[in-house]
Amino acid sequence: MSSKYDRVKVRVHLGGEHYYTLSRFTLSKMLTFCKLPVTVAVKVSLDLKKLLVDQEKLDISQAELEAATFLMMAQYGYGEAHAKLFPVITRFYVERVPLVILIAGSGYCGKTAIAHSLGSKLNTHNVVSTEVLLEIASSIYNGFSASSLSTGSHVAGQAFWPQPEEKSLWLRETETEEEFVSTWCAWSEAIFPLVEEELNKAVTEGKVLILEGSLLNLAAHRPYLLREFQRRHGAIVVAFYVTSDDASCRFFVERFLSSRYAFLPSPYRSDGAAAVAWMMQRLKAVAEVQNQWFADRGSGSGGGGMERCWICGERSGNSKLAQTSACDGKEMCVRGAEASLSPPPSATSSSAVELPEGAEETVHVHFVNCSVETPLETSDVMQELVLERIMLELRQRKSLL
Repeated sequence: MSSKYDRVKVRVHLGGEHYYTLSRFTLSKMLTFCKLPVTVAVKVSLDLKKLLVDQEKLDISQAELEAATFLMMAQYGYGEAHAKLFPVITRFYVERVPLVILIAGSGYCGKTAIAHSLGSKLNTHNVVSTEVLLEIASSIYNGFSASSLSTGSHVAGQAFWPQPEEKSLWLRETETEEEFVSTWCAWSEAIFPLVEEELNKAVTEGKVLILEGSLLNLAAHRPYLLREFQRRHGAIVVAFYVTSDDASCRFFVERFLSSRYAFLPSPYRSDGAAAVAWMMQRLKAVAEVQNQWFADRGSGSGGGGMERCWICGERSGNSKLAQTSACDGKEMCVRGAEASLSPPPSATSSSAVELPEGAEETVHVHFVNCSVETPLETSDVMQELVLERIMLELRQRKSLL
């Protein structure tokens, strides 16, 4: 939404000769990061620009900008709780703190929608899908061997994986369910180096990255979740695993299949109920493999030493589901406001806990449930957790009082 006020430049001075030109777009995105609704953030940024231009305040300090912004936010009913996040987000950008958010889970549980919603709230468009990475891997290796179903197959020194289907990975025809799971695991391994490249790039360049997809193996990337790695690189790496209740999963599957029955194996093209059951069984099989990745302590993929922390919001009514799931001794259940993303202690921190020699550090993966009844709550809870982690990291750097 353009405005005549956009033609007038307002300079915000940071001290000395350093200044920047106020951008309504950037300001509104920062306000969204501070948990204001998008529509309110746009209105606040526009009204603020109008106020400054009408009062001919074309050269202001950062402190004056923040004071005026807080006043405008208050007029829309957003007070101290949101205002205190503004300097946090400002320092976050100034210090270029690397932020990596990993969102894994089985298929059709809302991961992609959640990732893009969270990206909008965190002011980043750097959202990468594992399916896109698989397409890149396919082009790098000039196509996959359609007959190869074993991970790490080689022909004349060239690696091959099963050729992904253009219509959907989940609609690939296989003789057995075990064959499909093997194919899916092969795809997951195929993208491993590309995932590593994305993670390393974000950490090195101080960027925000959201990486999501069912092919994402959190256990394989466990080293990035270790306190030592995050302390050494000054980075924040958070892992989420998304699930959904049966009713929501069925809704997502039915919506997906509604325009793809022609691509289904012949026995399911004219039987919608059977097609949904077939797809649900595949999703369940993949979820079981992913759970096994968490349990395999000695696997070559780096699994083990991972604790599942179930997060449920105040409105979702999913506490029963979370409590039921937290039953294997490696899980715990908390509500959104009670969740704590324990920061990696600094090298000089007196609270740093030294692990006994040979002991394995336990890292946390935050499980969240996506429901069609409360579609926005999941990303809201995740945003809350990420913001707290950012504040803790900045306090460790002594960037916040």
